[in-house]
Amino acid sequence: VLDKLPPELRAKIEEAAAHAPEEAKQAQPEEVVKEEPKKSVLSEVEFEKSEVQEIVVTKPISETYGLNTPVYLDISAVDTGTLTNGSNFDGGFIDGTQMVMRHKILPESLTDNPEDLKKLVEAYALEISTAAKALGSKPVYYSFSDIGDKQREQLLGEVKNTGGLDGSERFVRKPQALIAEMTAVKRAKTGYGAGNIHIVLPKLRTELEIVEMKKIMNTLNFRRTATTKLYAEVSTPSFLYELEHTEASDIDGIIIN
Repeated sequence: VLDKLPPELRAKIEEAAAHAPEEAKQAQPEEVVKEEPKKSVLSEVEFEKSEVQEIVVTKPISETYGLNTPVYLDISAVDTGTLTNGSNFDGGFIDGTQMVMRHKILPESLTDNPEDLKKLVEAYALEISTAAKALGSKPVYYSFSDIGDKQREQLLGEVKNTGGLDGSERFVRKPQALIAEMTAVKRAKTGYGAGNIHIVLPKLRTELEIVEMKKIMNTLNFRRTATTKLYAEVSTPSFLYELEHTEASDIDGIIIN
């Protein structure tokens, strides 16, 4: 075994063994070779501290490990423990679903209560900007919420099948929900200085949903720029076929979920 060790380590072990207590060297009877449970010789060896170093990531993981694609951190929880790790990644991702669920109310349910809706949108904006600014100038992708039957049951106590009223279809049929989140994103960018936020349209099924959602967003003067790009989420098989008919000029890219 010693022959397989590095020369320096082997020399230290042999030296330690040579200076071991005399009684440890006494041979046992030939018919039974039994070793007393003494301290291992390895524990006698003093290792240089430089031989064992703690790995500390001081730059993005993709750069540290030579990856060919950026690695993004899910910062949807907006908690300190997650945000402090932002420097180790190339950017961040925010799932609006978690944000909506944290506030335990759907924005479209506050249409007749403008003051409460305004407070909710401001709370959204503060959360989004806090998460985005924690990553400095790195890109952050905000995905509009995807509220389906499961989420409605948790929020409203409703137990029923809404026939697929989730993802982007919810926003097309309830535009006030999209306007609330889009207003919050604009507020985060212009009001709180989080200019690194890009937008993701969730759970798309058809190309028409992209067109309809962009119409709603345009009522808030939404414009795609280098710092505000628009992405389509691919999370349903049907939308894969729709991509073939989607105009390249309609979106800046896709997000695969």
